[in-house]
Amino acid sequence: MLGFAGIGAFVFPVIAPDRISRGILCLLLAAFATLCLVLLRRGFIKLSAKILAFSILGGIAFGGMFNGGIEAPMLASTLTLVSYSTLVFGLRSGLAYAAACTLLFGLFILYVEPIVPPERLRAMVIVVLALVNAVLLWETTRILRGSAEEAHAEAERRAQTEAALRESEARFRRMADNAPDVIFRYRLETLPGRCDYINSTIERILGYRPEEFYADPELAGKVIHPDDRPLFHTLFEEGQLPDGAVVMRWIARDGRIVTTEQRIVPVHDASGHLVAIEGIARDVTGVRAEAERLRVIEKQLYQAQKVDGIGTLASGIAHDFNNILTGILGYNELATVSLPPKTPAQSHLEEVRKAGLRARDLVAQILRFSRRNETRRSALDLAAAVADTLRFLRSTTPATIKFESRLKPGIIEADETQIHQVVLNLCTNAVQAMADRAGTLSVSVEAVTVDQAQANATKPRLVAGPHLCLSVKDTGRGMDEATASRIFEAFFTTKNIGESTGLGLAVVLGIVTSHNGGISLETAPEAGTTFQVFLPVQTAKAPSLPAPAPQSQRGGGEKVLIIDDEQSVGMFSALRLEQLGHRVLIFSDPHLALAELKTRHSDIDVVVTDLTMPGLTGFDLLDELKALAPNLPSVLVTGNRNAIPPAKLTAMKTVVVLEKPFTGDELALAVCKTLDLSRATHTPA
Repeated sequence: MLGFAGIGAFVFPVIAPDRISRGILCLLLAAFATLCLVLLRRGFIKLSAKILAFSILGGIAFGGMFNGGIEAPMLASTLTLVSYSTLVFGLRSGLAYAAACTLLFGLFILYVEPIVPPERLRAMVIVVLALVNAVLLWETTRILRGSAEEAHAEAERRAQTEAALRESEARFRRMADNAPDVIFRYRLETLPGRCDYINSTIERILGYRPEEFYADPELAGKVIHPDDRPLFHTLFEEGQLPDGAVVMRWIARDGRIVTTEQRIVPVHDASGHLVAIEGIARDVTGVRAEAERLRVIEKQLYQAQKVDGIGTLASGIAHDFNNILTGILGYNELATVSLPPKTPAQSHLEEVRKAGLRARDLVAQILRFSRRNETRRSALDLAAAVADTLRFLRSTTPATIKFESRLKPGIIEADETQIHQVVLNLCTNAVQAMADRAGTLSVSVEAVTVDQAQANATKPRLVAGPHLCLSVKDTGRGMDEATASRIFEAFFTTKNIGESTGLGLAVVLGIVTSHNGGISLETAPEAGTTFQVFLPVQTAKAPSLPAPAPQSQRGGGEKVLIIDDEQSVGMFSALRLEQLGHRVLIFSDPHLALAELKTRHSDIDVVVTDLTMPGLTGFDLLDELKALAPNLPSVLVTGNRNAIPPAKLTAMKTVVVLEKPFTGDELALAVCKTLDLSRATHTPA
């Protein structure tokens, strides 16, 4: 305001030299300058410029009114009108209006000045121009007041809009920062792009703050895993982004690998060029790890189902095979006892008997390995269990593999089936390691004292002290250090797809761990492999070996009823029992046998029945028989003793279980045993 007053005091004395007009002009200039400053502060630059121009022109007009003749006031009034019309209608309209007014004033002067005296003319002009200027000043004031009100309202609206925008931005920023996913925008000036925005979730996932991405344009590319950078570059160089999710790995500040699933939206300019990308990245590291864990569990379940199915199949095959072996061993026995002693055929039949017994042992091994009952630990001679498994392995191992064993007796507390599985898995791996060459498989069992250094080297760590050491050594191709470090991982295998499940050694480690033992490994490329399994020694006595079967038990004419759907087994049983002094009835149909028992059970001394028969099981037949003759001696023949519930056997006091395959002597012994049980039951105390 003071600046404009100074300008007015310096300039307008030339136009208005008297004090009154000079003071009025300075006052008007100061007022208009103040209004201009207010409007400038509120952002109305164009309007303040128009008012400033109007104030200057208005000053000139008033100067002309006070200090000139008719021409000066007219010219000043014309300029005032021009400024007003410019303010209201714009520059073009103002100039047109000024030209019209100049023409009118000029005509008016040419017409009036010769007629009207100068003093009166001047007075008339001054009055008219004063009225015109007063009207203009009033209208200008009204327009300026309206403009000021509009400017004030516009300023308030703008302030409200800016506040709403700030609130909206803060609200969406809070939502973005609280989102569980990373939200980002990259400007693709150069690959991989400069970060325009990234929410604070990135700090929780990678450990980098958003400000670090803004400050370092290269950081957005550095966090991408090196193996995924070519994919990232290829996507943007081609200019096409995938519609679905892109899996990309990031490297966190602490070196962790974070797997993200990203959905990216392209941003194009007016010409269609890719200029930026916006997207959301979700951390799926845990989700993928859980999915992998479930996949492993599913695979384990599938393997367990396969093993369970193999066990069921083995049990069924063993049942039929035992029937065949029973016939082989039985008729071999009949042929042996029917020949004179020391004939050449006797030695041949003895070899048949030995082969049949080996086959029986093999079937028993299959049944033990496929057994699906609960773990039962007891005192076990480790050497005997290993020898039992090696007999099974020899029949399935190539002849190019030589077996060496050094087994010293020692007692451990263990589940026999699981120990068989440990030996079988270790030896199978050893045989496979020598599959393409001749080799030697060495198995040993010996007592050792494990010191602290050895205890620390096993997996898991042992407690130092006395142990039995099971050693399995092969002369195969061996393993390097990297392979040996992963050998006990589930599903890790060095074999081709379909050749191995990768579970063998993982199962071995699990069994050894559950028995409080440990396992160590020594191997090198082309130097073979040695596994050593350490199991704690037990002080219990060694399990006693089963007593040898007594010689043939002759009968005293007892009447035996035999029920077996396998005719060869029934016929052999009948012939052998008759040779040993029994009278025999044979039935292959259990229903017919039951009908016979219902009518003549008092004439029957012993019942020999198979467990598994079509239409009626041995249990069902014995239950029916119990109602007729509760104490009738019975022999229950089965191919799998473990399939009989122990409680069921306890309830049948006069029933003896005989496992297939059996010999005639074993059958005769079972018949005598059940007769003895029956007599003991009826003997008064």
